[in-house]
Amino acid sequence: MRGALECAKQLAILSIAFPGMGTGVGGVRLDEAAAAMVEETKKQIDLGTCLREIVLVGFATSSAQTLERAVHEAFKK
Repeated sequence: MRGALECAKQLAILSIAFPGMGTGVGGVRLDEAAAAMVEETKKQIDLGTCLREIVLVGFATSSAQTLERAVHEAFKK
């Protein structure tokens, strides 16, 4: 996640989307992956990323809801 976001910044990409990284073959639980992805995204926002849009993609309703919960948790602090 960090590497992809840094690469996007170097390339001046304005919009990027991510699926639940590490949740397939990597075997990471989606809630753990979502928390890590959102935390890294939050760090990049705090550093002043040039990205205008970062989309976390859940291909199933339950996946989308898990990602949404992680976003709400990270940004309510």
